[in-house]
Amino acid sequence: YLDLIRAEAQRLQIEPEIAMAFIQVEAGGNFLCPDGRMLVRFEPHKFIDGVAKFISDEVSKNVPWFPCKDAKRRTNCAEWKKLGYKHGGGCDQNWQVEHNKNIKEANDWAMANGAADDSIAYWASSFGGPQIMGFNYKLCGYSSPKELFNAFATSEVAQIRGLFAYLQNKRGMLSASQNKDFFKMARFYNGRGNESVYGPRLEAAYIKFKSGQLPENR
Repeated sequence: YLDLIRAEAQRLQIEPEIAMAFIQVEAGGNFLCPDGRMLVRFEPHKFIDGVAKFISDEVSKNVPWFPCKDAKRRTNCAEWKKLGYKHGGGCDQNWQVEHNKNIKEANDWAMANGAADDSIAYWASSFGGPQIMGFNYKLCGYSSPKELFNAFATSEVAQIRGLFAYLQNKRGMLSASQNKDFFKMARFYNGRGNESVYGPRLEAAYIKFKSGQLPENR
C-alpha cells in the first residue's frame, strides 16, 4: 500500500514516513491479525466515558456490572479486570466485552448499548493499523462508529484513507505533521499527557523509515 500512502501524503504535503510512523507505533506496522481479522482494541475507560455521554445515570445504575454505579466517574483498568474484563486488545481477545461466569452480561450489555444512538462498544474501541478510535468517525468521513468499523474491517485501503482523513481534519494535526512536530503529533493523536511517551516513538519510527527501511510496496 506504499503507493497509496505516498499519493495521500503528497496531497496533504506531508512526508509518507509520517503516516508510516503512526501505523508502526500504533499497531506494529500491521493492519490485520494473523487470522485475517482486523486489529481491534477495546478501551474500558472510554466505554465509561461513552456511558456518561450517551446514556442516563438511571440506566447505568441498572447495569449490575457497571463499576461504581456512577457514569460520571472514570474507573481504572484494575477494577475492570476484577470484573472479568480482558483488556489489551489487538489479536488476543474478542473486541467486544468479555465477562467472567459470575456476571450476567447479555441483557446488561444490550441495555447499555440499546440506550445509545450508536453502539458504545464501537465508540470506545480503536481499529486497524492506524488504531483510530471509533469516536473519531466524523473526522474520518463516516456517519457512525459502526460504519467506520465496517469500512476498516473490509479494507486496509479504507484504513489508510481514514488515517489521512484524520490527519487532515483533526484540528492542529496537519500542521504538526507537516512541521514534524512529534510532541504535538502525539498530543493530537494519543491525547494530552501522552506526549512524552508517544512523541519519541513516532520520531524513532519516522527516522527508521526515512533511512530507507520502508516496507515492501504491496
